[in-house]
Formats: sequence, structure tokens, C-alpha cells
Amino acid sequence: MPKLNPEGIYVNKILSLDNIQVYGFYYDYTPVHYLVNLKNLIYDLAKEHLVIEFKYDHTFPIRGLYYDKFKGCLLKLDLFGSIELDGCYFGHWKVLPNMVIVKYLRNGCSNG
Repeated sequence: MPKLNPEGIYVNKILSLDNIQVYGFYYDYTPVHYLVNLKNLIYDLAKEHLVIEFKYDHTFPIRGLYYDKFKGCLLKLDLFGSIELDGCYFGHWKVLPNMVIVKYLRNGCSNG
């Protein structure tokens, strides 16, 4: 096997996003608390990259989030991977708990 350059940049050319059912968003799981200024900076840089116009909302969930690309919902999951009924969003609009049950829990969960 050839030696890899530790300073090189490598690309996974065979990954097809069509085969991904769930996108997860998290920081890097380091055991630190991020300062509000850093969270604002991360959000603003991502926003510029995505070309959207939102202000950072410190009350909006930021950890343990999964995006369901089939139903278009951003889901807050607990430690066991279960959907938190009060943590389902369609964009920035909160989905009511009874609708979360109808969308996910009644017919099985699509969170991956």
C-alpha cells in the first residue's frame, strides 16, 4: 500500500449523496463549551456560504440535529436516537407534536 502524504488532500469519489438517508449536523464533539461569539461566527460563515439571510437564534437547537431529506424536517434526537416530539422543525417553523406523531411515529420513523 502506498504511503499517504499527511499534508495531502484526499477526496472520497464514490460517495453518492443519493444513498444518504439522514444528514447529521454537529460541531466536533470536543468537550468544550463554545462561546456565543464563536457560535455567531460559525452560523454567519455557513449562512454566507449557503446564501441565506437569517440571524443566529440562540434558542434554536444546534446539537443532535438530523435532516430528513424525504420529508424536509430538521429533527432533534435524544441520546438514543429517538425523535423528541418538541424538536421537529420544517425550516424555522416548529412542527406540532401531534403532527410529528403522524409524520414519523405512526408509520415508523425515517431517521435512519
